[in-house]
Amino acid sequence: MRKDIVVPESAVNTSRQLTNLFRRLAVDIVSPKHSSIKLCSKCGKPRKSRSPNSKSKVTSWCYSCLKAYKKAHPPTPAQRRTAKLWHKYHLTPEQYDAMLVKQNGVCAICKQAETSLDTRINKVRRLAIDHDHRTGKIRGLLCNRCNKLLGQVERDFDLYYLMLEYSKTHSG
Repeated sequence: MRKDIVVPESAVNTSRQLTNLFRRLAVDIVSPKHSSIKLCSKCGKPRKSRSPNSKSKVTSWCYSCLKAYKKAHPPTPAQRRTAKLWHKYHLTPEQYDAMLVKQNGVCAICKQAETSLDTRINKVRRLAIDHDHRTGKIRGLLCNRCNKLLGQVERDFDLYYLMLEYSKTHSG
């Protein structure tokens, strides 16, 4: 225990857990640089500092202040799309749109426009971004049907040949 921090007599008489909590808070206020508990810059309550391995953004707000802010300021659909494109493919909406124009708005394999509906919003889906799962390299934009078929073929190429043979054998 640090000798420059004076712990009141009442804290010593309480349970060990409460005493340890008090000491930790006292050290954090005196020396925030070396502590694991910081103060929220919005409400002033103690907050835990994020671990270096955390995927969430580093913030100076406590969890409850951050949660309240996110609830009051939800992202727009355009912001969600931008974040998803960048997070999954390192692609901007402008780059996606340029690929779409380059392909004339149709699937790179079947050369047809997308017809699959997104049931959540009852609109035609955007073309899916086809990429190599090993390298992450983007190959093109595909309709939902071609994207699913290509995914199945890539997983089991031998099965694809067996299906072709079966189809040839049993065609009339």
